[in-house]
Amino acid sequence: MEEQYETRKLPKRTIIWISLIVAFGIGFVIYNSLVQSYKITNILKDNGYKNISDVTVYASHDMVSHKNDDKGVQFTISFDNNETNKHCKGFIIIINHTNRLIENLDCK
Repeated sequence: MEEQYETRKLPKRTIIWISLIVAFGIGFVIYNSLVQSYKITNILKDNGYKNISDVTVYASHDMVSHKNDDKGVQFTISFDNNETNKHCKGFIIIINHTNRLIENLDCK
């Protein structure tokens, strides 16, 4: 014999709160990705990549250099260099206190 379980509908107020939390979460992710792309675009333009498009930041990680304990952020990126018509991908590391840039980009 199958037993019938009675289920209760979620209240409208709970559904509204869940919807708001999900909407704010999606908005935060979109905002964060746009800010990272804008930041990387400005950093690349300051370092000689003047005509670039389609900048995508895949990941960012805090890192510490074991040689001299420098702290920085590593970004895994890809972009199109419109001057050379090449697609570049790789990573850049920004050292925090010196604003020094270490890049390892492969353009094909």
